[in-house]
Amino acid sequence: MNALAWYLQLRGSVRQAARWAGRALAIPGDVSPELRARAGSWEIGISILLGVESKPVSHVRSAIESFDGADDPLGLAMAQWFLGYVLLHVGHLDVSEELAEQSSTGFRSLGHDWEIAVSASLIAHQAILRDNGKTAATAAEEAFAGFRALEDRGGELLTIYPRAVLAEHNKDIATAERLHREGLELAGRLGSARWPANRRGQRARYLR
Repeated sequence: MNALAWYLQLRGSVRQAARWAGRALAIPGDVSPELRARAGSWEIGISILLGVESKPVSHVRSAIESFDGADDPLGLAMAQWFLGYVLLHVGHLDVSEELAEQSSTGFRSLGHDWEIAVSASLIAHQAILRDNGKTAATAAEEAFAGFRALEDRGGELLTIYPRAVLAEHNKDIATAERLHREGLELAGRLGSARWPANRRGQRARYLR
């Protein structure tokens, strides 16, 4: 279920992912604490993205606390990453940063390369909002190198925006233009929601 919810989320099928998370939590009988905590974190995160949670930060903290009774360090780190990603997109940057750092620590302790890259990508986006170019550059390049080594083009897409913004900041318009074009082309090929429509509009001046 968790893999399916992740796939649907990245494809932009948020409502469908919410339905699957709800179904997993509604399964009768004994459900392991690990599965329930993972499914619960997905349900909370997706509900926040859909705008149906009035207190997103408190619900996120409750979702993270649900892992206290589960022996699931990978599930916890993944929940911290996903919920940090969600809170970034609804304007709670401080808590998003806290969760991203926790997830990065967890993934590094487990030695999971893909997860390390995805948490670095989130940290890069956060650093862009903080106007922290040094952190953004370090995290974005780590994420890009990690995804490239794993031959994950969809993962590389997550790194294009911060790298392009940094290129613009450094007045390297040619590189910024190339990255934005790559993002649009790659998103089109993947049918991915990971290159949001508003970002396409914001960067239209580079595509003339």
